Amino acid sequence: LVNEKHKLVFCQTPKVGSTSWCRIMLNRFAMRERNMYPFPLSKQKDILANYTKFMFVRHPFTRLLSAFNGKMKKKDGKYQRGIEKYVNKIKDHYKWDRNATEDVEFVDFINMVVSNVDNVHWSEMYKVCGSCDIHYDVIEHFEDMTNDAKYILKISNVTSVGFPEPSKSHVTYSSVNDKIFKVFTGFNVS
Repeated sequence: LVNEKHKLVFCQTPKVGSTSWCRIMLNRFAMRERNMYPFPLSKQKDILANYTKFMFVRHPFTRLLSAFNGKMKKKDGKYQRGIEKYVNKIKDHYKWDRNATEDVEFVDFINMVVSNVDNVHWSEMYKVCGSCDIHYDVIEHFEDMTNDAKYILKISNVTSVGFPEPSKSHVTYSSVNDKIFKVFTGFNVS
């Protein structure tokens, strides 16, 4: 996403706080953002050469847990819209025990991911943002998003807005060590 006013380019990596970051940029900064692709090629080259380019990364294990919690867990007895095809792949191919539960378990989800069933919400971050092809000025960490966001705002001369603390109670917040150890301990990926 491109913000011409503040000369920012932000790559949205799902499950790395990108929705929160965009919401802050759009609502609180009243910024107008655009996707880079409609720009003519000469403008795209100018943007990549002269704007501050940034992305956030997250530990892959906590990102997977966040993707599972946000996309694969039932809400109100239903799976999230659009995720049914992945649930069906799990049920049909990844040793899903139909007698154990009607819900997809984390181990089933991991079996699907390691079998190269791709989706932007759990695809490798370098694939989503082209970090091997684009020279990012700043690659920040989800785990320190508040401080890292302050840094991006400072170097972009955006001084009128602060970045909020992440909600540790949100369903997809999975960077707390006890949550990580609990789900990654004691199962075998087939």
